[in-house]
Amino acid sequence: MNAHNRPARISSAVLERVGYFLPRLLFANARIAPQLHWGDITRALDGFDADLVDPASAAFWDEWRKRFSAIGESYEMLAASSASTAGKGEALRSASAAYHFAEFMFFEEAGIKAELRQSVRRCFTQAMGHSETAYETRTERVGGCEVTTFRFFPLTPHPKTGFPCVILCNGLDSMTEIEILSIGEYFLNRGIAILLFEGPGQGLDLGIRPLRIDMEAVVADLLSALERDSRVDANRLGFFGVSFGGYFALRVAQALPRRFRGIVNLSGGPEITQFARLPRRLKQDFAFVLGCEDPLDIQARFDTMRLKTAGDTQGPDILSIHGRLDDIFPLCALQTHAEAAFGRHELRVHETEAHVCMNHLHPNLIGASDWMLERLVHSVSAIQPKQERALS
Repeated sequence: MNAHNRPARISSAVLERVGYFLPRLLFANARIAPQLHWGDITRALDGFDADLVDPASAAFWDEWRKRFSAIGESYEMLAASSASTAGKGEALRSASAAYHFAEFMFFEEAGIKAELRQSVRRCFTQAMGHSETAYETRTERVGGCEVTTFRFFPLTPHPKTGFPCVILCNGLDSMTEIEILSIGEYFLNRGIAILLFEGPGQGLDLGIRPLRIDMEAVVADLLSALERDSRVDANRLGFFGVSFGGYFALRVAQALPRRFRGIVNLSGGPEITQFARLPRRLKQDFAFVLGCEDPLDIQARFDTMRLKTAGDTQGPDILSIHGRLDDIFPLCALQTHAEAAFGRHELRVHETEAHVCMNHLHPNLIGASDWMLERLVHSVSAIQPKQERALS
């Protein structure tokens, strides 16, 4: 075969080094949220210098950024040349996803990262202009600051009492219209409305302001806003957080114990691994998000973030899903936290998974959204004590 005309492919050397990230790149199984396709990844990684593939190096992520940015640009060109509404929307969704995964682990130049995140939002907004899916985005003043919110409602008929609703919260490096919206679609498919929000230090605000830790203050005001929305049944609310959003979910459960019927924590925990033990890419991630470069200062912040494990007799049902190999939120701390909840906190552990249990993401989201459906829609009998169960 002519080497100049061969089809694009990922070399085995490159595939071995980046294999951990592939489930993240193919995160979405979505109807609305932007998503990559396997061919996009193949084209982006074709010809990647194997000597450069070190996910702990800045050079690797700079080259990665350039390659996925090029995929995004090609989809924007395709959208501009498409003669159909469907084609424009499909291409723009793919452009949005490509721009996000160009920047998601790139922390070297804040200006470039911010520009790419703006491209994610721009392409998504344009794509939704070619879609029949209705949604609302607005800037709201909550928790003493301005945040961006997104509201999506199911396609099913509007109930007289309003839709049950789940508030969803991002992780450190995710984008609202990519990962968290794709998770939200599981709830939309079950007749549950969703509210997505970008608190200080999240979404487009990432790296602009330090991440706000007392996010429960933002959530409390979002709840008040939902109570004024006649389309929402404020008596049937849930909360879902992934990664650091899962940590926020546990904070919300403690700070607002009577406001939610169910809370799902996907791979968050009550405390963070010692900063010095984190891999380089995660150290950069936390430093960028917290707006701090001093390791001692970051560790001091970690220490103040640690949640108290108190035996609360009242509060919402909580479902935590965690990997035993998680290198960000130690499982042992989460186990202690769950055991103190008097049977209200169910912990599902994947023995061979790391952070976010990416290889089991789809079945976990099916199970978690069905769990939430039981609490928000179906009548629930008295909650029986739950026991931790290990999953392989």
